[in-house]
Amino acid sequence: MCFVAQAQGVTAESLVGEWRWVGKNVPELILVLEAGNKAPDSHGLKISSFYRYRIEDYQDPDCLFDGKTIHIRKDVGENAYIELDLRPQGEDLVGRCMMVGLLEKDFDDEICLRRNYFEYDTPVASCSLEDIAKGWKTKPIDHVLNGSLGILLERFNQTWPTWMVGAVCKTMEKGLSKEILEEETGLTVIADVKNGYVEVNDAGTDGEYMSACVWNRNNGHRLLAVRLGDPTDPFIEFVCFYDYDPQKKMLTPEPQILAGFKEWTYECPLYYGLPMVGKNMLIEEFGPDGHLCHTFAWDGMKPVYSKTERIESYDAVTAGSIVPFRGKQPTIIDFVDDHLRGEDIGEALGELRDMWKLYRLGKTLPKGKSFIVDVKNGYVRYDSKYSDQDWQYMEFCVWNYADKRHKLVAYCNDCFHEGKPIAGQYTGLEFSIYDNDTHRMKPAYAPDLGAEVDVPDDHTVTTHSLPRTGKTLVYTFYTPSGEVRKSLTWNGSKFIPQ
Repeated sequence: MCFVAQAQGVTAESLVGEWRWVGKNVPELILVLEAGNKAPDSHGLKISSFYRYRIEDYQDPDCLFDGKTIHIRKDVGENAYIELDLRPQGEDLVGRCMMVGLLEKDFDDEICLRRNYFEYDTPVASCSLEDIAKGWKTKPIDHVLNGSLGILLERFNQTWPTWMVGAVCKTMEKGLSKEILEEETGLTVIADVKNGYVEVNDAGTDGEYMSACVWNRNNGHRLLAVRLGDPTDPFIEFVCFYDYDPQKKMLTPEPQILAGFKEWTYECPLYYGLPMVGKNMLIEEFGPDGHLCHTFAWDGMKPVYSKTERIESYDAVTAGSIVPFRGKQPTIIDFVDDHLRGEDIGEALGELRDMWKLYRLGKTLPKGKSFIVDVKNGYVRYDSKYSDQDWQYMEFCVWNYADKRHKLVAYCNDCFHEGKPIAGQYTGLEFSIYDNDTHRMKPAYAPDLGAEVDVPDDHTVTTHSLPRTGKTLVYTFYTPSGEVRKSLTWNGSKFIPQ
């Protein structure tokens, strides 16, 4: 094949560099060119590397360069070869590529290579978790170079791109076992290559999460599991299982493994725990019967049900109440739900509970009633306006502890009459501590949290303001001479005066 050159006087030196494929639905070819070849038909151009990204290396290909067109051919086996004719065009090398016997379907079409370009550096639209949950079961993944966890996840992410798996791949490419992506939220990537396990978690701050692991099967194949989830409404969590065949270099979905995983007693969400150490998989559920943990033991080919244990139980009075939730960790919505449980919660919370039910059902609220629900920042505010001069508001917010094992939940209620704050039976500020391990909520006391402040002697009433963003709460004391504000900032273990 020959192409009429669109450039004259092209030198080998001008072509030196790494040229990579551009676009979708073309072979992902990478060509590294050098100068210094002394062969008469090379015009000084030399191929130092030529391969298909993460798939196959084409060593020592034939290369001819006449100063206008680069001709490349590599015979890979009987009736299998790759051949290119490329010409410089602007910033690119363009031409025709033929790949015979190397792909599921032979390729014979135009191709473009660009120097120092990488297709996967361009923004890639992430798939929604809902789309992945619906589609993974029927979509095999081919051209998987080997069975290492990094390669398996890279091909999974090329098929079903998400920021989470992408972050894991980048951390593994750096050779890191742990990488903190966001200090404030604790967003962290764990890559335990030795044990074949990775995860992305944010210490329960209501963000998307993932984990993945790989098992060696008795038949020489590997089983890949990828867990993906989002705790925010609507909650979603699922596991994708694939068989990796080293001969076919193929990931084949095995949705039938999920057939054995189902709710044991009630229609409640399941939480999947992939093994970082060992081979057993855990499935947990939180329902009316408490915390149940189902163990699935590895039988050489797949995890199979082994036993169920009840993870209980402390006396509810001394240990606090269990907070039911959907997702990896509860959200501010779950904490509000928990606060409004019980029969004798008082008139103010009774009104809030009635309005909260309407809000959660998507119903129109009565005039003068409104909510702000910010799940991402862990904040809820309810306003109840009775007239232009009479209203009340309630706020909830949640902060993480520095130990990443607990959360602090704050609730305040303040009332105004004739435009001025008033103290009432139910006004004030309360705290609770949530344990990420036991899923229990206990009352917490302001002095233990450093949340006490010096109160002006002549104050008549106090109001409170919880932050929608940030970690600073504000007390406002009303005195005959005016308002006095005092701020406290949460540092991960206690409040610090500002």
